[in-house]
Amino acid sequence: MIVGNSNALLNILLPNQDNKVLKDVLKEADSKALNSMLKNNASIKDVLANLFDDIKNSDKSNETIQDILKNSSIFKDLGNFSSTVKTLFSQIPDDSNLAKYKPLLQSFLMQLDNLDENNLKELLSKSGVFLESKMLNKAANGNVPAKLMDVLNQIQNIIKDVDTPQAKQLNDIISKIISNPNQNPSNLQNDIKSVLNLLQDISKSLGDKNTQNITNLTNQLKSLTNDAQLLESQIQNNSQTQKLTNLVDSLKSQLLNIKTPEAANILTKLENIMQQPKQVQQAQIQNLLTSNEFQNISNKVPDITNTAKNISNLLLSNTNVNSNINTQIEQNSQKEQIQNQVKNILVDLKSEVLSNRQVQPQQLLSKIDNILNMNDLFASDNKIEPKNLLQQLLNSSQIKEVSTQNPNISTIVDQLKNLTDDISTIENKINLNQLVPTNEKTNLLDQLKQNLLNLKNELLNTNLPPNSNLNQVIDKLINIQNLFDKVELPNDLKLLQPQSNNISSFQSNFVSNINDLLLNLKETINTISSNPNATNIQNQLLQTVDKIENFIKDGLLTQTNLLNNQKDNSAIQNDMKSVLMQMQDDITSKMANDTSLNDVSKNVDKLLLQVDYYQLLSLTSNSNYVYLPFLWDMLEDGSISMKKANEKKFYCEINLTLKDFGQVQLLLALYDKNKLDLTIFASRDSFKKLVRENLTTLKQSLNAARLIPMDIKLINLEKRQKQQEKPKEVYQNSSSSYNIGLDIRA
Repeated sequence: MIVGNSNALLNILLPNQDNKVLKDVLKEADSKALNSMLKNNASIKDVLANLFDDIKNSDKSNETIQDILKNSSIFKDLGNFSSTVKTLFSQIPDDSNLAKYKPLLQSFLMQLDNLDENNLKELLSKSGVFLESKMLNKAANGNVPAKLMDVLNQIQNIIKDVDTPQAKQLNDIISKIISNPNQNPSNLQNDIKSVLNLLQDISKSLGDKNTQNITNLTNQLKSLTNDAQLLESQIQNNSQTQKLTNLVDSLKSQLLNIKTPEAANILTKLENIMQQPKQVQQAQIQNLLTSNEFQNISNKVPDITNTAKNISNLLLSNTNVNSNINTQIEQNSQKEQIQNQVKNILVDLKSEVLSNRQVQPQQLLSKIDNILNMNDLFASDNKIEPKNLLQQLLNSSQIKEVSTQNPNISTIVDQLKNLTDDISTIENKINLNQLVPTNEKTNLLDQLKQNLLNLKNELLNTNLPPNSNLNQVIDKLINIQNLFDKVELPNDLKLLQPQSNNISSFQSNFVSNINDLLLNLKETINTISSNPNATNIQNQLLQTVDKIENFIKDGLLTQTNLLNNQKDNSAIQNDMKSVLMQMQDDITSKMANDTSLNDVSKNVDKLLLQVDYYQLLSLTSNSNYVYLPFLWDMLEDGSISMKKANEKKFYCEINLTLKDFGQVQLLLALYDKNKLDLTIFASRDSFKKLVRENLTTLKQSLNAARLIPMDIKLINLEKRQKQQEKPKEVYQNSSSSYNIGLDIRA
């Protein structure tokens, strides 16, 4: 990541090249002009050297340099990095002086099938893209591990506005560690213990006696939501019901592509069946698939025939029954455990609310009792939060259709989308223990209702019937009294999925059932607290305590490890760029007498150019941009770009060119510890079909990694590229508001 405004890294990265003619041309060059110019008088090496110089001197914008790097064909001709490493490895004779590098090169030739989380992380770290950054960090951090140094800087930023003697003492100790990172490991350990003690003392001093008990119980309740959501996701994705839903969604998508009244009629019947209780769905689906009406369509479309066959096989299958039963027993046990924990916390909360004179108990007690009376916290209560209902309304196919026909409706819809964002902003403020004035919520509620009334009036000018689902939803929203109080779903709500390209969406019933109470508790704490911001600072400090305690638990801060941190140069010596540069030096000294090294030299130079290319992309895109450091027979080319927006949000873009499936782009957003949004841009129908068929397996694999797949979208890459907002811009815009700086980090 980029973490400063210094040119130190650029001074290291910048090659000693000074092609003045090329530099002048590059000042005005776009990717087409560059391609033409390169055919005549310049090398890729010259281009990269001068582009690095352009960044340092601000001669060209980052966007222009990115355009040259991503769109110029000369860089695409560099080929697959790992395949070139494999070729280089085979070119070095075992009896050659260069044979000493073969074990290091071989460590980069790992097959995809043998890859796991740990060795992938190691390969990315050793890719060469982060070499200079590791050198700078090592020089600056001394004995202090980089992870600890980051946490210490975070602590200083958190306590900068805390005016207490303990905060000043803590700041002084951290400043001492940062300014003298090479101190004796024993002294460093003592300083870290002092940091921990002071963090805990400051945290306690920030606690408000009026709110401490409620705050602790609220935090306990909140902490259970992650485990509960993961369990709920696992239950959904491991069930036969989820597999059936995915196959039915695939069938619905195929029927949508057939523009005939018969296909539309089958689609309507299928949607109606999926609204029925689970116990009657399967028989009705089977009856539909065997009907003459359906057979007349499926006989003409092989894909529909195959999907229908998969659905029938699933309905008739009794395989893995014992395994499913055992899994269900285990999951039910976990559900019961979480529900018991929640209800114990709620009983304690109820006592605290009744005993705290500053709390107005009526509304809180009502919400607590409602949850205590629920038999299953993981079941839907047929209610929905206003924000979620509003999002369903705005993303429904009916609203999208009338918006394209009526500019006034389109304008109102845009205004309502902005108000939806405003509701989320207020919700985030409450969760961060920030006091939200009552008039801010009241004004937002009034604006929401007025826009909904305007929308309802505009819909009267369309062909929609007055008693349509849209009007039912609008009436529900107009009558809400609070932005966060759940409302009952309309009886026959049949809004479609938010987007036709959304192939999976997870809504947690557990979170829906307790979120209203959590927000109410947070608001109560903020209202009665003498210093609401102190609670936020307290929570942040406790998080840093957890991080440091985890470092100690993992052995990162033992005397041996602290001492080795400065002496151990293996991370630099075994880095790909370091290995290639050593090889380049050895080859240069021997080439005069050994022409057989020409091909070896060319591949070494080619690999070094690719590392420079990815370093330049990292600098200009404010992210970590790396080639895929493993072997995969299907892979023609690939790269991965990673960005950390803040402590809670991470973004990743994966670009692949696959032999059988063409171009594929994956955009991932990780937030709230383990929630994942995934957008897949695919260029070929065969790949889209494969994704749909293996969607359940994909979600189960994510669950196995303790991730919760929230939204998964499948979008046509070609259509997406024609739009003004390209995939790469979606990724960049996700975190454009975050300032990330000038230090590529592993």
